[in-house]
Amino acid sequence: MAAVEEENALQQALGKVVCAIGVREFAARIGMEAPNLLRAINPRHNPTQATINRILKPLGLTLSLTPIKSLSTVQKNVLIQAHGEI
Repeated sequence: MAAVEEENALQQALGKVVCAIGVREFAARIGMEAPNLLRAINPRHNPTQATINRILKPLGLTLSLTPIKSLSTVQKNVLIQAHGEI
């Protein structure tokens, strides 16, 4: 779990899994060219959620966003300041 403590934890953790399986083999499993897979797991790049989910699918995982059930007054004020009305 060392990768989780670092800045781009998800990409680094996925990179470890992909390398353990083998880049070419994993790329073939997800129907992606190996260089594109390497780019997606490189912390200097910013893959889309769809790309991350494509990598996660053979692992039985998905990345999703869920709303926070209730925001504190401070959180609401920060959102309003940043984006206008919420």
